[in-house]
Amino acid sequence: MARADLPTRGATAPLSLDVIKAVLRRLRFERELVFVVLIAVLLTSLVFSAIPRVFNRMADNGLVWAIDHASPLTRNVVARQVSSITPGPSTDVFAPVSAAGDEFRASLAPSIQRITSPSSFVVDTVRFAVADTPGQPVFPFPRFVTLRYQQDIDQHITLVDGRMPQAVDETVPTQFNDQPVDAQVFEIAISPETARQIAVTLGDTLVLQPARDDPVVRRSPYNQLRPIAVRVVGLIQLNDVTAEYWLSDTRLDRAIEYDDGNTVQIYATALFAPDAYPLLADPAQHALPFQYTWRYFVDPARLDAGQFDQLAADLRKLDAQYGSVFADPTKIGVSTGLSRILRDYLSQRNLTQAVLSLITVGLIGVAVAV
Repeated sequence: MARADLPTRGATAPLSLDVIKAVLRRLRFERELVFVVLIAVLLTSLVFSAIPRVFNRMADNGLVWAIDHASPLTRNVVARQVSSITPGPSTDVFAPVSAAGDEFRASLAPSIQRITSPSSFVVDTVRFAVADTPGQPVFPFPRFVTLRYQQDIDQHITLVDGRMPQAVDETVPTQFNDQPVDAQVFEIAISPETARQIAVTLGDTLVLQPARDDPVVRRSPYNQLRPIAVRVVGLIQLNDVTAEYWLSDTRLDRAIEYDDGNTVQIYATALFAPDAYPLLADPAQHALPFQYTWRYFVDPARLDAGQFDQLAADLRKLDAQYGSVFADPTKIGVSTGLSRILRDYLSQRNLTQAVLSLITVGLIGVAVAV
């Protein structure tokens, strides 16, 4: 059968050479077009290589900005528990309280530990009601006082009058449940505004009884309740009420006034002496527990958007494990707004990814067209 002869491989060489010559000749006359093509390819390559780095930097900066601009109470982690922690030695009576906070932090996920500082504690007594004292004018509104000590507080307050409270071995006679009792005296310092609100001055002594509407008091055996007495020895001023240290809790600066429609109730917070904690915590004298609060401050500089998914998952687990235990104050409860902040950040990050994807598609289209 006849078969057509195919050209040999060498026959195409002159044609290929002619094509190359034609292309070179065209490039010589269209240098501007060649320059544009090269620039377009170069810019496209640079943009494609830079997009991942730019996105990661934007992601880190965006996450830091989201945390840094949230309210202190929202962006930090706070743990609370009603308990009775035995005081430490006289050199550091709150050492066991601090150790309990560090122990809880050690139980958190590594991603949460990485961004938080060691704990800063706050110790609150139960709420006490101010009792009417014979011979003194009756105050027109119910007054309540909570005693508080806060770690490193000396660095954040200024004494404006009087002196700082100290532990004292003194009692005052009073009546409780129609029985004569001796109430242990505890020295306190309050703000000038709080002093005005509850109508006291330096040197005044108030008899306090456990408030019956306090949840912790209601859980305590009634026959174990005891009154205490507080003496105002100092007036203090908060240096900066907006400082991160206070975590938006400035009850030491001003008492809370609550109007229930029938009367105004005043809830004051007073600073007690740290060396008075062993006496307050002595079960033979006072059977009431304390509310311990441990604050873990988040450092935005430690955040890494590359670890976002792990951190978000660990925060969801934290919310699920501790977010619903406030019904039982004797169990540790945790509050933080970090999960919501991260959810808002994620929606913004997804929007940024969509915009960058559109830009990438556009650059590819330009490169193909050129």
